[in-house]
Amino acid sequence: MQQLNRLDKQLDIIIKLFTLSFKIGILIGGSALLFYCLKIGYFPEGVSIGDGLVLILIAIAFGGIYLFFVACLTSLGIFLRPAWSMGQIIYSWILSKYNTLFNKRKSFEPFEFIKGDFSLFFLALLGLLMIWGFGLSEPKVVITLLLSCFGCALLAGKYKKNNDRLAELEFDQNAVIQSSGGATQNVQDFKEIGRIKKHQVQLVFGILIAPLLIGGISDKLLVGSMTLIKVRGDNSIIHIKTPYSTLIEKDLGINGGESTFGAEYKSYKNLKVLMHGIGTNTFIEVPTNENTNPKKIAVPKSDIYVVWQ
Repeated sequence: MQQLNRLDKQLDIIIKLFTLSFKIGILIGGSALLFYCLKIGYFPEGVSIGDGLVLILIAIAFGGIYLFFVACLTSLGIFLRPAWSMGQIIYSWILSKYNTLFNKRKSFEPFEFIKGDFSLFFLALLGLLMIWGFGLSEPKVVITLLLSCFGCALLAGKYKKNNDRLAELEFDQNAVIQSSGGATQNVQDFKEIGRIKKHQVQLVFGILIAPLLIGGISDKLLVGSMTLIKVRGDNSIIHIKTPYSTLIEKDLGINGGESTFGAEYKSYKNLKVLMHGIGTNTFIEVPTNENTNPKKIAVPKSDIYVVWQ
């Protein structure tokens, strides 16, 4: 019976953790969409009620992608436990030599890490592949991503330690209540339970934002996520109707090809879609022949078709 109660409490904690992660995911997704609009210099115009629902779905999608990314980095950090332990041993040895050499008394308490099991292996492998993929385009980011793995694993270890302590305190309190008929409660334990629960929320929040603060790949992750959910397209075929195709050809010097949508349209393969599916316009980026910055144009949805590659 006691094991069943403990399992029920653990399940309740998992559900609450999932709910919290979902809410934070929406918050992160909404913030990411806002930062993306600032990045491209465009905010959707004429947003309808239906577009508002799309915005929420995009925020949820990005939040889900980001939570998956965090889960992969955390799992990899947990599996790198031997490396972190070895690093702490080396650091302790260096610190002891420093104390001996300079007659100091600095101490170091090793961090505790969760021991990884097979259930996290797939996520850890994906985390390793993600770091390798980011490292191909920007080698410096590998170090910061490994630091993110370390930070997430460290916070996860603290979370598990607190969770074990929380289960112990709640078990003891239930035993006291049952033995005294519900008349006696340990006030100190009650306060500690509240403090630990509050700390657990802080640890979850820390795990979720650590890759953004340390990883150094927020911009790449943002652009990649927007591409994945078809808000952005760097390698798409765009069919644009006159007079916008005329503007692109005559004023910007970009010639289009024949379009399957009719004689009024021109097709382009070298344009970027920066914002699609939200508001009344599709926001595109047009390269220029001169050594100047690309031009950005908002084209009404009715005059543009995007074929995703």
